[in-house]
Amino acid sequence: MDPIAGDLDAFLVARVVNDDDAPLELDGTAAHLFVQQIVVVGDKGLRTDSYCSSISADGGTVRLTA
Repeated sequence: MDPIAGDLDAFLVARVVNDDDAPLELDGTAAHLFVQQIVVVGDKGLRTDSYCSSISADGGTVRLTA
């Protein structure tokens, strides 16, 4: 995993398919869950810098967290 450009201590955690961020397909449903988290590595371990998720189903998207 490579750090985020311009910040060697920050990393993007997300599902990647063919070099692109991709949502998770939820088996047995038509829904897709997109999750993205940025973590920063410091002297005291990892900390979450940002987190967001959204779910899409039936042609609509709902942002769950930011």
